[in-house]
Amino acid sequence: MTEDSKEPTIPTTRLALMLGTLILVMLGLLSYLAPLGTPVSAQELHRLLNEDRIGSIDVGVTAIVGHLTEPQLVTQLDGGRPAQVQAVRVFRSLVLDEQLDSLQQSGLGIRENPRTTDGALGPYTWAAVVGFLLIAGGWHLVDQAARHRRYGSPRQRIADLEKQLEQGKIDPDRFRREVEQLSTEL
Repeated sequence: MTEDSKEPTIPTTRLALMLGTLILVMLGLLSYLAPLGTPVSAQELHRLLNEDRIGSIDVGVTAIVGHLTEPQLVTQLDGGRPAQVQAVRVFRSLVLDEQLDSLQQSGLGIRENPRTTDGALGPYTWAAVVGFLLIAGGWHLVDQAARHRRYGSPRQRIADLEKQLEQGKIDPDRFRREVEQLSTEL
């Protein structure tokens, strides 16, 4: 904080570390909460079951995840794009309980897993995260512009400090400290 401006400022390095940490935490949380498996149709799941490509199945409240014995090329539910995957996911409502019972009797490993979801985060989660980051960046730019309008740009404040140093109004140590602080804003 300078004497001219009574507003506290966050050093640029600390701000960058805080924002970087926040982004990493958000990405980690989104990755942790993201549903397992690529969404496919019930027909694609049945095709993989008939070809004995599924090694085990996790049954959740809203989704069923089939873990493949080896990566397979499947047709995704959204848009029908082919993808090489290790696990597939279908909505729980698309598979009947009788079908699950017959699969379990056939020796396929089926287990109840409450963490198995159908993508509760939704398809627009990443768009929301990017939107949040854009809003935060825009706020920072507007805040910097308002600060520059009130107190002048960092270059202008450094020029003012140089004049004050030449006039003997401030000592060289204070000049050096404030110029170092202002140089981080450049």
